[in-house]
Amino acid sequence: MNWIVISAACLALIGAHLLRAGGRTHFFGAAVPFLAGLIAAALGIKALTSLEDFGRTTPFDGFVHQALTTAKDDTAPLIVFSGASFSRNAIDEIRLTEALRARGYPHRVISLSLEAASLVERDTHLARFLEKSPRPPVLVFWEVADMTDQRPTFVFGNSKFSVRAIDQFDARGTVWAATGLASGGCAGAVDCVKESGLLGVHALLNAANVGLVGQGDYTRNAAPQYAFEGPMKPRETITPADRKSQLSLIDIQPAADGLNWAKNFRSLQRDRLNAAGIPVAYYFPPVMRPASRAYAASLCKGELGAFTCIDPDDPALLKALDKDVWLDGAHLLDPGAEIYTDWLADQIAASGVLEASAP
Repeated sequence: MNWIVISAACLALIGAHLLRAGGRTHFFGAAVPFLAGLIAAALGIKALTSLEDFGRTTPFDGFVHQALTTAKDDTAPLIVFSGASFSRNAIDEIRLTEALRARGYPHRVISLSLEAASLVERDTHLARFLEKSPRPPVLVFWEVADMTDQRPTFVFGNSKFSVRAIDQFDARGTVWAATGLASGGCAGAVDCVKESGLLGVHALLNAANVGLVGQGDYTRNAAPQYAFEGPMKPRETITPADRKSQLSLIDIQPAADGLNWAKNFRSLQRDRLNAAGIPVAYYFPPVMRPASRAYAASLCKGELGAFTCIDPDDPALLKALDKDVWLDGAHLLDPGAEIYTDWLADQIAASGVLEASAP
């Protein structure tokens, strides 16, 4: 048992003693001191754990730990990619580093990408890396996807009531998620009610520190781990007919913006990173669903038209991926990631973004 657990227990006991109701009292006379004590204890626990960098550790913390180790061991300029599972299965940071260096760029690539990672969750862990990194990256590549833009509570799809889901809905995460739901980030009235209810419960669990002390750990203890998975066997059958229909080119997409909440989130994030001297670029890895590729293409022409924005709807790339290189309809196997890595390195080189962001 560490000192945080002992301190939290003592804080709760002291609060209960000081705020207890004297003698017999009615329900509200007892409830008010109880709630006051609960709030005081929760805030105290949060302050103590934050002071010691103690929290609900998730795989993201292992990625951040590995990224910090990489940044300390290699003094090359850093490029950070931040995405969800699309990126985790498509971007091998070691392979992309080698590909860029083969093209004359000395940069070191770091990936902070995890399945079902919302915009807020990714931004939180990017901030943790930036806070501890020995130097800032020269460029951050930010994944844009219809799923994360259109569902601010994206994690509820596969990790509701997990330590990771509870962790991301602090005050900031809750406000952004609520804003996203209010601006259309749910599928109809029933889904909006369901997502709002889950958001409220998770925000309450976060505020009450449920799982924080009992299941938490010092983030420095998270085992270093590269984000890239590199699976070799598919988890669903993708037939040649599937590939032929799904990897076809999309129609020319009109320029468009994301939902207001996502657009505002990206704008504020850019302002914050640019103030720290860190430019932002955008990308989306290849998926078989044409609508998802079309969404990225429309953002690159519209909302993100003034920035480097790399979408995958390129005939040469799609033709190269028309083979058994798919884990499923949205993720690549390791051979597919190798194809995408080479293509992405060419796109980055052709964009000139690395010359523009040179320190």
